[in-house]
Formats: sequence, C-alpha cells, structure tokens
Amino acid sequence: MIAAPGGSAAAEPLPPRASHAAAPTSIDILPEALLEAIFLQLDAPTLLHRVALVSRRFRRVAQGQTLWRARLPPGLARVLAPAQADSPPGASQAWSVPLRRLYCSLANANLLRNPWLTQRGQMEARRSCGADTTPGRAEPPWRVPAGSNRWGWGPSAEEGLVTPPGEAALPPPPLPPYTPQAGPVWWQPGVLASSYTWNGIMQEVDLVEELQLRGLSRQAACAYLDEGCPTLELKFYVAGRFDCQGWCEAHLLLDSRPGPVPGERRALQEWAQRAAIAASLPRHDVEANVWRPRSLRATASAGGVRRAVVLLAGSELSFWAGDYGCKFAAPVLRFQA
Repeated sequence: MIAAPGGSAAAEPLPPRASHAAAPTSIDILPEALLEAIFLQLDAPTLLHRVALVSRRFRRVAQGQTLWRARLPPGLARVLAPAQADSPPGASQAWSVPLRRLYCSLANANLLRNPWLTQRGQMEARRSCGADTTPGRAEPPWRVPAGSNRWGWGPSAEEGLVTPPGEAALPPPPLPPYTPQAGPVWWQPGVLASSYTWNGIMQEVDLVEELQLRGLSRQAACAYLDEGCPTLELKFYVAGRFDCQGWCEAHLLLDSRPGPVPGERRALQEWAQRAAIAASLPRHDVEANVWRPRSLRATASAGGVRRAVVLLAGSELSFWAGDYGCKFAAPVLRFQA
C-alpha cells in the first residue's frame, strides 16, 4: 500500500490488461468441406433458391460440382467418377451440363410425355397431325391397345365424385416433362376415366434418349443403365365414382428387347410377362369419391435395359354404358435421385 497525503491509503494501480483480438464469429471461417457436409443435408430447392443467395461464397459452394456429385445416385456417380469432380461442364465427354442441373432434371422432371390433356386438347393435338380424333384413341406418346374399350377424357371424366370434406377434389398436378431449352413444361393434367370391360393405356419411354436429353452422353447413359442399377418410380392417383365400383391395375416394365411393343391387348400382356424387370400393382378395387396415390418402383438390376413401359388398366363392375369405371390422374415416372 502507498500512503496518500493525509494518512489515507491508496490502492496500487492494476497493471494494464493484455489486449486480446476479438474472436471471429462469422460462419465464413468454416472450411468449404464442412460447408458442403452441411449443405448435403438440405434439399435442392433450399440450396438453389435460398442458400445460394446468402453470399458469393455460399453460392459457389451450393452450386459446386463436388456437392452435386455427392447428391447424385451412387450408380451415376460411379459412371461419372473417371472425370475430375470439379471439372466444368463439357470438360468430360460423359456429361455436358452442370451436375446440379443433371440432378434436378433426374429428380424433378417427368419421363412421361403429355400426361393426358383435356379432351379438347387431345382433339386439337390429333387434328394437328392428321390423326384419328375418336375420343380415347390417343396417338403416341399414350397408346390405347387394340382390344381395349374406350376411355373418357378431361372434364367429362371428372364427374361422379362426391368428395367429402377434407379431401381434394382433384389430385395435385403431375411433375412436368423436361426440355433442355426451357426447362420443365407444364401440361394440363386432366383426368382419364375407364369404361366397362378392360380398358388399357400405355406409354413407352426411351431411357437412353431421356438421359441424353438431360445432358449425359450416349455412352454414359448406357453405362448408367447397365452398371448403375438406376431405380425408376411410377406414381399416379386413382379414384372411383360414388355410384359404381371400379378396379385398377398398373405395371412398370423395364425392357432390353429390340422391336416394337405390341399394340394388341393379348399380345401386350404376353410380352409384359417376358420383360426383363417388372413391378406390378395387382388388380384391386378403388375407393369411391376420393383420390388415392399409388406407386411402383423398379430397379434396372439386369444389364441391357433401354426402355420403360407404363401400362395402366381399369374398369367398372356394373357394366354400365359410359365412363363410370376407375379414374386415373397425375401420372409421373422419374429416376430416383
């Protein structure tokens, strides 16, 4: 202690504190590898439409080839593995688009073309190419096998549902097909209603062509189908009228054989039994007045698969003269990513 004038004691001054720089708290100090691990837990819309707007660094990481390669299906990532993870599009002959675009076009675009239009839209499309305008006799991509009864299309097929409270009057619109110039294109989904006896409708999808459309080379597309074991998922909605019981069945076929798909009912059913891979939803009654989702998955575990065929069938059990059978809507076929 030091005596102050007047006899009072004064405290010794404390030594000055050592200066410490403020510890940085910004998320920007995180290494990019850790950011990528965090971003992998987020869905694609959040990454592209929110995270990428936070900062330039976040945008660079959120759109980086390394991050999106890790999000690809493992089989596809293996096919693209010989190229460097950070290679720009076009540097490899395996793909020609950013990997984020390849991922989104696989997971968020419909392999099915023209989910059935309204009846008017079908008529206009058929007239424009000089085709038969008989209702239900759709030109490709949807085909009605010979031996099938007629279908009801569009608004006229939507009637007959007394939708209870809390249930949707119509299912959500399906994912759009993909076009590289303009991205996905929305089509009017409409509703399809079966009639009495057997009603079938099918669509054939060239998987190699669809993968090329999304940016893969033909060689990479074939390698993915042969070695990557891709899984395809078919989703659609079914409903029954309030006054007439109906049934439905569905088939997702992965095929490796050359030649056209038969266009006649019996021949088509026999052909389907010999498909390389088949996932089927057996015939069952549909619930009245409400739309219920149905789904099928098939994995191309056998080499040589080059096309997928979707076959939907339904009818009603009262043999009424009209479109009173099972109703279909919102069909979607896509690669699981």
